Formats: sequence, C-alpha cells, structure tokens
Amino acid sequence: MDVSSPVGTAVVSSTITSESPPPRQRILVLGAPAGARASLAAARTAGFHVIAADANPAAGGFMEADEAVVCAVQASDVVIEVARRVRAHGIVATTDFAVVAAATAARALALPGIDPDAAQNAISKLRMRTRWAQERLPQPRVTVVHDHTALDAAATQTGFPVICKPANALGGGSRGISIAGDRDALSGAWEAAHAVAPDGVVLIEQCVAAVSEHSVEVLFHEGTAHVLAIGDKIKTPAPYRVDLAVCYPTALDARTRSEVAGLAEASARALGIHHGMAHVEIGVTAEGAQLFELGARCGGGATAAPVVPLATGIDEFVEACRVACGSLPRRTRPVHQHGVCYRFIAPHAGRRIETSQLEAIRQMRGVISLDVWGSDPASGDATVRTGGDRIGALVTTAPTREEAIAIADEAIACLSGANGDSPPAVRETYSRTDSVLATGEPNFAS
Repeated sequence: MDVSSPVGTAVVSSTITSESPPPRQRILVLGAPAGARASLAAARTAGFHVIAADANPAAGGFMEADEAVVCAVQASDVVIEVARRVRAHGIVATTDFAVVAAATAARALALPGIDPDAAQNAISKLRMRTRWAQERLPQPRVTVVHDHTALDAAATQTGFPVICKPANALGGGSRGISIAGDRDALSGAWEAAHAVAPDGVVLIEQCVAAVSEHSVEVLFHEGTAHVLAIGDKIKTPAPYRVDLAVCYPTALDARTRSEVAGLAEASARALGIHHGMAHVEIGVTAEGAQLFELGARCGGGATAAPVVPLATGIDEFVEACRVACGSLPRRTRPVHQHGVCYRFIAPHAGRRIETSQLEAIRQMRGVISLDVWGSDPASGDATVRTGGDRIGALVTTAPTREEAIAIADEAIACLSGANGDSPPAVRETYSRTDSVLATGEPNFAS
C-alpha cells in the first residue's frame, strides 16, 4: 500500500508489499531524474533499500525506488530531517545541486561522507580553481570578472581564445559556457555566463589546445583512491562545450593514462575529498594533462549505470552507495575492458523520429538503451548550447571500442533515415582524435 506523511517541507511516499525483504542498508539518493533509473535499479538489485528524493513529484527515477520523497534536495535542513525520518544509513547525491546538502546532512547525522567544506569547493569553480592553484596542479589560466567593465582587461590578461563560464552555476549541462575566439565574440559569451551565475561572478578561462578530453571516475574510501574508469569525450563544435559522446576504453597510451589518473586523484584530494565519489574532467595537451572541472558525485546520466559497469565490470553507483553507508567497496579494479559508446542525440531540424524507428534501433545488436525525451524542431535553429538541448541518449556496447562506436553511428543514422542528413559520425571524429593522439598535433578544445 502507499503511505504518505509530512516531513518538514517534504512528503514521503512509501510502497510496502507483503513480500518486503529483510532489513537492508537504507540509502537516501538526492536527485532521481529519469537518467538515474538504471543507477537506482542497480542499487536495489545489489540489496539496498533505496529512498529516492527529488523536487519533481513526477521524477522518472521514483519508479525504481523503494520509497519516494518529494523535497528540495539542495536544502540542507530539509535533507537532514528527511534522512533522519527515513533512517538513512548513507546519502548519495546524483546532482551538483545536492552535493552540499548531502555532505551537511551526513555530517549532522554522523554518517560517512565528504566534508561540507570540500563539497563547497566542488560546486564553486572559483574555489576549485583556487585550491588547485594552491596545490600547483596544472590547469588553464583563469581571471575572475565581477562586472562587464573588467571583461576586456581580463580576456587580454588570459589570452584569446577564452572560455566564459559562471563561477558558481549548478546543474551541469555546460549551462552558460561558451568560447570567445576574439573580442567580437567576448561580450556575448560573457552575457551568456553572467545570465546563469547566481552571484554574477564569471570566470574568463584560457581555452587550451587540447589533443583530447576525458572524464575520470574516482572512488575514495577513507582516504584510499580507486580510479574506476577513464572515458574519451567528444564535444560540440565551438563556441559551445557540450558532451556529444563519451567512449570506453580510453585510447590514451599507458603513460598518459597514468598521468590522467594521478591528476584526477590529486584534484579531488586538493579540494578535501577523501571519502566518496569524484567525476573529474581533464584535457590532454602537448605539454601534459590539465584539469578542467570536478563534480563530487558519480558521472551524470547513464555513466554510473550502465556505462561504467558495461565497460569495466565495476558497479560504480553500487560501490558509491556502499562507501556512503560505511561499507568497504567490493570491486574497484576493472575485470574487463569492453567497448562502450555513450552517445547523446542532438536535435536535427526537419527530422521526424518515429516510434517504429526507436523500436527497431533498440533491437539492434549491441544497443543497450535508447531514450528520447525531446523532439526535433520542424525548422530553424537546432544548435546544442547546453546539455538540456540534447533530446536523447544511446548506450551501445561491443567487444571493442571501435565496434561500439560503429554501432552507435549506425543507430543515429537510422534515426535520420530519409528525413534528413545524418549528423557527423562519432567514428570519424574519433578517428581524427586517435590520429592526433599518435602524432601529438593539438587542436583547440571545442
């Protein structure tokens, strides 16, 4: 039966059946979008009692939870009360919005978790950059701009091309982030960043000449770091900075893989993270690896499940839940290196995606999941400026990375069919990236 009871400004809804399992570790998950369904399902399969919290009463992840909590996941006082009432053994945030609340509630209730100050470091790009600079970790040059009058001088000091980004924006999806190649583009890039910066502070950051870009999943348990996976990223064309694909295993050579893994670990430690997850974004340049950003959580969307488990055999979200509940992680070393392509679907003007097309693609060999949550415009601008402009996602797997990428490209081409030109193939993009990795010829990050 369904049970509802008030919890401060929250409402707790529980589904209890006559076949309820014996008591399990109770994990409170802050943020339950549809993209987190596989992670929540994995936690339940692993034996956790999952309490999912989200401000959206219709959050897609609720269907995979044992209990659903409607609340403001970024409000620390609310999360503390909810965690106490549901008797949580651990708290995990799936979104940057909830990182500080998760850390604060864990501290208040004497549960394992990252330090609240470390959480603040992780959600503020300014604090993040400052701490990395104090530790002399490699990162792009950056200048802080508080108002438009200082913009030109900051860009001159940093050097074109520059990336404008809000210093403290939350929510991910590359909101407000764009590249200004010259002074003509600078004002528009600043305005886009300033519009989503809650405190009005904008960072003017060097746009480094990156050979390749990567995301790194790092699990910390009581000070010990475990690098779970490294993925290779493809971004939208300049001036925007949105992920279009992340593929595994990385094409980096052994020496560079070790450099990237070590830098990812050091970046989290510099922020004060010693227990919990870190999702680190790194660019590799001709001079070496450089830090871009860090999130004190698992990678977003399908990264923690099913992508990393398919690629490595490590259940990233499950291990994050174990650590959050004070248990030892069970698997932190890859048991295999399978090919996986996590491909986002960009809008395409004039395309009409039919249900029959989706079902046919889902039946293709190697297609694990295909989710479409948006629609194509009939005409006009279909530019991907933020993560929210993407209309779907696809996960494919195969014995090798190249095969997984080829399957993803075939699936995306099937979406277009006779309704329009296919988007650029990830296979072609990665072929160019792989050749650059071999030659060391840099391209500006875009």
